[in-house]
Amino acid sequence: MGDRNVHYRTAGAGPVLVLLHDSPRSSSLHAPLLEAFSDRYEVIALDTPGYGESDPLPGKPSIADFAEALGDALEALGVGRAIFYGFHTSSKILLELAVSAPDRVALAVLDGLSIPVRAPDEAFIASYMRPFTLDGEGAWLAREWTRVLDTWRWFPWFHQAQSARMPIDQPSIAQMHAYALDYFLAGPTYVSAYEAAMRHDPSRNLRRVKAPIVVMAREDDVLHAHLARIPADRSTSIVARSAPADTRRWLEILKTLFAQPTGEARSEGPPARGGRFYVDTPAGQVHVRSFGADAGRPILYLHDLPGGAGGEGRWLEDLAARRPVLAIDLPGCGCSDPVEHAAFEGHVAWLEDVLGALQLAPADIVADGASCAFALGLAAQRPDLVAALVADGAPLVSPDLRARWLVETDAALEPERSGAHWLRAWHLLRDREAQYPWWDGSAAAIRHREPDIRPERLRQSTLDMLRQPGTWSTALRAALDVDLNDIAPKVGSRVLFPSDPGDPRQAGGEILASRTPRGTLAPRAASTEARAAQYSDFLAAEDL
Repeated sequence: MGDRNVHYRTAGAGPVLVLLHDSPRSSSLHAPLLEAFSDRYEVIALDTPGYGESDPLPGKPSIADFAEALGDALEALGVGRAIFYGFHTSSKILLELAVSAPDRVALAVLDGLSIPVRAPDEAFIASYMRPFTLDGEGAWLAREWTRVLDTWRWFPWFHQAQSARMPIDQPSIAQMHAYALDYFLAGPTYVSAYEAAMRHDPSRNLRRVKAPIVVMAREDDVLHAHLARIPADRSTSIVARSAPADTRRWLEILKTLFAQPTGEARSEGPPARGGRFYVDTPAGQVHVRSFGADAGRPILYLHDLPGGAGGEGRWLEDLAARRPVLAIDLPGCGCSDPVEHAAFEGHVAWLEDVLGALQLAPADIVADGASCAFALGLAAQRPDLVAALVADGAPLVSPDLRARWLVETDAALEPERSGAHWLRAWHLLRDREAQYPWWDGSAAAIRHREPDIRPERLRQSTLDMLRQPGTWSTALRAALDVDLNDIAPKVGSRVLFPSDPGDPRQAGGEILASRTPRGTLAPRAASTEARAAQYSDFLAAEDL
């Protein structure tokens, strides 16, 4: 939609059912509903702007702005008349849409609509909407994880008193991790829809809406009492009802409600690719970020492991100065599905499938760190698919060191109540900027280069690691599963191995260059701008 990316999940076929989430969550909240209703509907769960993977709206948007953005997203998706379900924050956005575009709404279920009894309490909003601030040490992770825990204990979360304790069962640690992941993804923009909803009184819309509306709240919802605040002179198109706390009975109510109206199927296919998109491969979906202009043959970028491509925006914008760049999340990293065959050969086959899906073969590839193993493996097996390759920091490790790598990467990052999994991921990524390997504190492991430990970069990379905590090291272990000394002589493509005697990460490339038939060793440029020019010149050399 213009320059703004909108992320959504979809399942099923038939009349369209649109699901909207609360703040600071994302469409991941509705995974159970996607499964529950995809047998009868095409279910579309949208990420609100600024949440999940959707780009934020500029400035301080109002509920009307979010409703307008929702209408734009529906238009881009080819959704005409649909059934809608909104939870908490999004119920106000949905009600606004029902007022401004009633013909779009076959039915809107507003689950948990807050109706204030007085003007917004600025002190309350300031306390509740505490700024989300990053720091270089990672202290923000402990602070914000504690807030997540308190969100499920007290209302409001900042009033830690017995009188504010909510009489509800706490979610599982896995569910708390999912909540925290969405909250951390939104980061500094988490306040946008949240604060807009706090300042918005839906009473006027409840009086003038013409589309069919059900205002609902479950008995254990902190907003259940707000059902009694619905204006007595509300629109005749509104029905109010209480719902049981039991999830099974609540789903039965939704099933009955959704069966009554008549929605429509989508009239168009998905929107064109934007700055971020997915491609389908036999192994599942692959998440792709696009940088630079559309003209020219793209460079494919493979990120270092573990992590994803999310933190590499500044570098990739420099690399895209001359040619467009497509940066993919490797399997089980970031937003890409894991591969079923997790060994080295399975990842090389996956990369071949990705080139086919993106129609890039023969490709120019820039691979960083451990991902170099997959690019070299593909260039050895299918040199016709790799025109040229920059292998920046190829991992060449001894058997003893490989055994230590496997021990370190076997450490679990499953969510814990203390939130230690967040700090472990953060410090792993921060440590790897200072030393190689990341766990080695010896003087020999010091990387004599400027570390890139910008807090925002580390936040994005940490999120890429912990989107899928069960597979955070799968691709890395696969990359270390081979000896690149055996692969290098079989590589038929041109390969640049950037060298840097002060950085132990580059030592493998300095050895492999002499063993690769068309390998070139050259000093690694220090700045991102100079390095981007260096790599682009090498990749384009035979195209001149």
